[in-house]
Amino acid sequence: ERDLIPLLNLESAPSYPLTREDPVLAQPIHAVNELIKIASKKPIEILEHFKYFSYLIEKSTSSILKKLFPEKATITYLDKEEIEGKLTEIYGAKKTIEKISIDEVNCGLFQVRTKGAKEILINRAIEIMNEILKKILDICSEGIKNIKKSYEERQKKLTPEENEYFKNSFLSA
Repeated sequence: ERDLIPLLNLESAPSYPLTREDPVLAQPIHAVNELIKIASKKPIEILEHFKYFSYLIEKSTSSILKKLFPEKATITYLDKEEIEGKLTEIYGAKKTIEKISIDEVNCGLFQVRTKGAKEILINRAIEIMNEILKKILDICSEGIKNIKKSYEERQKKLTPEENEYFKNSFLSA
């Protein structure tokens, strides 16, 4: 009617008012919701599998180091089992993530791309392991420096005869 008489100002109302409860719409909406529910099972499964490794991203490296290494950490105060366990856990997670061979999965309606997530998680695992190993290296280096300093101080206190005796006894052993 508006096309025929452009200046005619008629109220526009639908010929047949529809609501979500109408059988014409309710059945297709229900069918689409069921299809989405079924099609989303596999992507949710994949996401849950990756969610297991979220701790690699959620915890900062500094918080992990603080938990493993006390403030003034020395070699004698390190908890070897805890550090080794954490390194083994992170290394295992890295290997498990690397074994996930799927980079892209087509799941009917959805496509899940895991390559980026895999790379991020693997790089984060490597970063955490390197920081733990670096901290161990720093603590061991500091311990070696302290031992060397202590040895040199004690060596200075020895008489030349005692010094020669210990030097010969270590060389012969």
